[in-house]
Amino acid sequence: MSFLKDKTVLVTGAGGSIGSELCRQIMRQDPKKLILFDNSELALYNIDRKLAADNVVPMLGDITRCEDLSRAFQHRVDVVYHVAAYKHVTLCEKNRDAAHRVNVVGTRWLVDVARIWKVSTLVLVSTDKAVRPTCIMGDTKRLAEQIVRVAGYTIVRLGNVAGSSGSVLPLWREQIAAGKPVTITDPDATRYFISAYQAANDIILASSMGPGTFVPEMGGPMRLGDMAILNGVTDFNVVGLRPGEKLHEELFVGERVVTEHPEIFKDAA
Repeated sequence: MSFLKDKTVLVTGAGGSIGSELCRQIMRQDPKKLILFDNSELALYNIDRKLAADNVVPMLGDITRCEDLSRAFQHRVDVVYHVAAYKHVTLCEKNRDAAHRVNVVGTRWLVDVARIWKVSTLVLVSTDKAVRPTCIMGDTKRLAEQIVRVAGYTIVRLGNVAGSSGSVLPLWREQIAAGKPVTITDPDATRYFISAYQAANDIILASSMGPGTFVPEMGGPMRLGDMAILNGVTDFNVVGLRPGEKLHEELFVGERVVTEHPEIFKDAA
């Protein structure tokens, strides 16, 4: 029997790149009900239309509004996947208050409401930028991780989700299509990459493993210069790292611990 079969599942940020793929995979596990929670009307409309199922409940809401969260939890939620966040490094640097409000305060409210409703499983989808952060986005996600960890819930820390909104691959494709110069921050910068499909699969898998901070297997770090070449880009303009960006990302704060699932590791910190 699948972990989510006959359960009521809530996904925040359900209309985003990761959230929508997560919802598609959740539906394959035959949940009792799937609640799509998002503050974007268009994103919510699109994923609801694509799923087109009677047990799907689309809800427009803001995770920083307790009344919106309470309305969602009235469906007697069993499992929460918290994907909603502000994730763009540069925009978060320029909008620090908004990044803190959504990524930290929103997570705090969500966890508090989940505990009031005695939800046993909550999973925060986090980022490698939360490891020894150098940017506002990473710092707010580090605080979100602490909130979830103290509450005894689960964290899944991802690298860059290839092809997600705001990521480098769609930007390169857009520049190529428009005949514009392809830009790269630093060809020697290294990043970890994972597909949206694999990320969603590993998020669901980790949610059945109990409390802790889990990191999917993503292979070794890849140079952005090599990533560009693999995607057919041989001529690019180097623009330099932007404020808050690291030359090299990390996945673990503490020791990497092997789990019962070979593709999922645990951060011992």
